[in-house]
Amino acid sequence: MSEPLFYTRLTDVGAAALNAAITGGQGITLSELALGDANGAAYDPDGTETVLQNEVYRTPITSITPDPENPAWLVIEAIVPPNAGGWWVREAGVFADNGNMFAIAKYPEAYKAKLEDGSAATLTIQIVLQVTNTDSIQLVVNPLDGYATQGWVVSAYPWATSAEAKDASHEEKLIDPKRLHEVLAEKTASKQHSHQIADVMDLQAALVKKSDEDHTHTYADLKDKPTTLDEVGLLDVYTKVQVDELIAALINAAPGALNTLDELAEALGDNPNFATDILNAVGSKLNASAVSSFSLAALALTTSSAWRSKLGLGSAATKSESYFAHAGNFAQFAEDAGIGGALPDAIYQHSISGNSTAGYSTSSYNATTFNTTKRNENNVLTRTGNTFNAQEDCWVEASRYFRKTSDTELLIGGTSGGTGYFNKASCYPDDDVYLTVSALVPKGSSFNVRCRVSSLGSEFAAGRKASFAPTNAIVAELKAWRA
Repeated sequence: MSEPLFYTRLTDVGAAALNAAITGGQGITLSELALGDANGAAYDPDGTETVLQNEVYRTPITSITPDPENPAWLVIEAIVPPNAGGWWVREAGVFADNGNMFAIAKYPEAYKAKLEDGSAATLTIQIVLQVTNTDSIQLVVNPLDGYATQGWVVSAYPWATSAEAKDASHEEKLIDPKRLHEVLAEKTASKQHSHQIADVMDLQAALVKKSDEDHTHTYADLKDKPTTLDEVGLLDVYTKVQVDELIAALINAAPGALNTLDELAEALGDNPNFATDILNAVGSKLNASAVSSFSLAALALTTSSAWRSKLGLGSAATKSESYFAHAGNFAQFAEDAGIGGALPDAIYQHSISGNSTAGYSTSSYNATTFNTTKRNENNVLTRTGNTFNAQEDCWVEASRYFRKTSDTELLIGGTSGGTGYFNKASCYPDDDVYLTVSALVPKGSSFNVRCRVSSLGSEFAAGRKASFAPTNAIVAELKAWRA
């Protein structure tokens, strides 16, 4: 026969205590049952243990009773209440009142849930211990603490018979639930009564007194209240639903501004003779036979553009007064529009004092230097030396003063070789000129303002350069607008 998988055995300390109790006539008092999780893994106790490997809970022993079939077996029971738990049970220890572990059990693995887990119940722990002399074992129970199992209660208080259940002298016997039901049914069996109200003492007087008292009840306190007009007795009235239906039929989906008599009267100008006045006005209408063909054609026109075409006005009729007041003067027009001279977002200039030929290169495209920043709203351009970078898509306009030369070029962007430019302007001036070029520069693009002349010409040698340059004369200007 194989060894049992789960079992209970005396510890070495427990065996010695039991032997001393048998031979010396002294009893052993068992008081507590401890539970442990064995540190997560079951093991086989050998009796040398004095404590559990990992105790998680301890509770008083509820009962110690001999097994009905085998008197040498003691059945030890303890109860774990629903509010305790959250741990596993793999080992159990029975402790005497002196604190020594009397017996140890390898317990089937079980999880004791707690209330927070969402499921909790009472757990009854039952351990069977085999001893040679059960008379030496005693139980200490605190009657004010702990639980009693059904087995212990039945063993201590046997079931009462039906006769004993009816007899109050048998106080130490339990009444079986089935027998209790039978006893109560017999005690409360229905009986026939034949009494009139007048036979009941003082009942009639009490009812009369109750009916003579004043009562104040709200409508909500009444029971079985009427819920329809018929039940109230009103047969010639409409319900709210019926009134709403009649009003809806009268309005017949009229617009919200004309669905009352007051709104209709206001729309007619509060004129009680509105219909007569309209008929009179129609009667005095223009006689079509007395109107010329031109007038009829004009009256047939339905759009403003058709009228302008008929009158020969063209697009001029759509212009504002300020358009004609400042025709051709765009600077004045911009100022009247509230934008004035602030049209460019950025303005850079280069000015000189006295005469200079700086920036006039006959060998390559020379980058123009700007020594003054007049304006740069919203940082539409950033500048490093002579190089500009567009922070947004923008229109760029560059102007440059040139002396009389044989060939002149001005460009936006490009390199010293004059390639990769956004736009370029060229001329062959017979006199001193300002040459202007403009281009759309995409956001993130870098550019210079570069110029080139084929030669400085004889006018420079003749001293003509002195004729254009008063103090602080502007020889180059760059403007930019956000596109």
